[in-house]
Amino acid sequence: MSESADTAIIGGGPGGVPAALFLLSKGQSVCLFETTGNLGGTCLFEGCIPSKIFIETAKKVRALKNISNFGIEGQFNYKVNWPGVLKRKETILNRRSQAALSHLKSFPKCRFIDAQAKFVEANKVAYSEGGKDHIVEAKNIIIATGSISFIPPVEGIKEAITSEALLSIDHIPQSMAIIGAGPIGIEAAAIFSQMGTKCTVIEMLPRILPNVDKEVAGHLEGILKKEQAIDLFTGAKVTKIVKTSAAKQVVFDYAGKTQKVEAEIVLVAVGRRPRIEGLGLDKVGIECDHSGLRVNEFLETTQKGVYACGDVIGGYMYAHTATSEGLACAKNILSGNKVKIDYFYPPAGLVFSEPEIASCGLTEDEAEIKAIPFITDKYPYQMDARAQIAASAEGFIKLVVEKTTGKILGVHMIGPDASNLISEAAVLVSSGATLKDLAGTVHPHPSLSEGMVVLARQMLAKFYA
Repeated sequence: MSESADTAIIGGGPGGVPAALFLLSKGQSVCLFETTGNLGGTCLFEGCIPSKIFIETAKKVRALKNISNFGIEGQFNYKVNWPGVLKRKETILNRRSQAALSHLKSFPKCRFIDAQAKFVEANKVAYSEGGKDHIVEAKNIIIATGSISFIPPVEGIKEAITSEALLSIDHIPQSMAIIGAGPIGIEAAAIFSQMGTKCTVIEMLPRILPNVDKEVAGHLEGILKKEQAIDLFTGAKVTKIVKTSAAKQVVFDYAGKTQKVEAEIVLVAVGRRPRIEGLGLDKVGIECDHSGLRVNEFLETTQKGVYACGDVIGGYMYAHTATSEGLACAKNILSGNKVKIDYFYPPAGLVFSEPEIASCGLTEDEAEIKAIPFITDKYPYQMDARAQIAASAEGFIKLVVEKTTGKILGVHMIGPDASNLISEAAVLVSSGATLKDLAGTVHPHPSLSEGMVVLARQMLAKFYA
């Protein structure tokens, strides 16, 4: 059986769904394929949202532990009802997915197909439904299938679980060894250490969060070790995982010696890889390497008329980046490739640690690589009134500024509510704003956001007086 559509989209996550909605709003007919039968993708079901639900619970636990800081005394006999946490997670995920699906289906030219799509020609994909084979012919196709956890070739790795499995774990483990100190590993440690799990993090690179500003990452590392009792081993290589009678044993090389750590759960969080299995890309000449599908500046693959966005193309694996790229794909389909993607300034990135980390634009190291003369300075939250009131004065805001023009190249912060504060910074960096622009903008007091203005004025007086 054969069908047709203006655009076929493979993947119903944060890249595919916004692209579909944009094209539908412009009158196009769209076939959207999603093998799970639910909208939301990795972000909603296996990443961003469920992990933040857990983090919100961990924050409440931390607040209860520190409640005496606010002059509140008494006996607080609380416990974490983990089945209740899981139930809350499922309620939120299902509500969001069903709302998105209802909205999508409200467009008469939308066809949602709960099936795996596979290329048979450059403009045709096949799928099976109701025991029958079908073909959809489309003028354009968008691949937005996301990513899955990368499993390293380590002896005994089958004894470890991935982040996807961790988000459905049925109890709070007594101990956890985490292989990988990127955002996923650090967030897992932040969540479960608050729940009482003894966490050990093992990272092959010299420091945690290698893509984060090194001063910010270093500050967090000190907090994790001293205040949250998380054991960190950087520059360590895991050689094998062994199942023992009572637990799992992770064997690793560290500081020239063989070390061992036992844990109830071993989490592998060393990165992600594109989800491309079963798409039939080789049949239509769509090229791919270990990092993802090859695309040009318009997000068009090596096959004309076939676009790709989000984790499947590698790069910045954030849900918000996938959304931006998905919309760019849709606009290029309608305009004939006029919207370019330029990541000269890296998009905003978050780590929901405790305290939070957020950044956008260039780090000092990246500015040096690009040979841009720069200046930098920090605003410590210890001097911030709102942070003191909230008993959250750990951390700082850092600006990286082009020396000759005062243009803001990057903003990096660690501290309370950084995940929300970074949005203003993203506007500053993407619009080419300067220190003078920021310093001249009135911010409310007392607020965490006013630290940006105080820092801008401080840097103007320090470097440009």
